[in-house]
Amino acid sequence: MNNTSNNLDENSKAAKINNTMRIVWIILITVFAAVILWRVYEWSNGQG
Repeated sequence: MNNTSNNLDENSKAAKINNTMRIVWIILITVFAAVILWRVYEWSNGQG
C-alpha cells in the first residue's frame, strides 16, 4: 500500500463516482425515453 498517492486516489475516486452517476443517469433517461416512445408507438398502432 502506498500512502503518498492517497489524496490523489481520493480525488480520482470522487471523479469516478461522479462519472458513474452521470452514466447511470444517462442510461436511466435513455431507457425511460425509449419505453415512453415504444408505448406511444404501440398505442398509436393499436388505435389504427
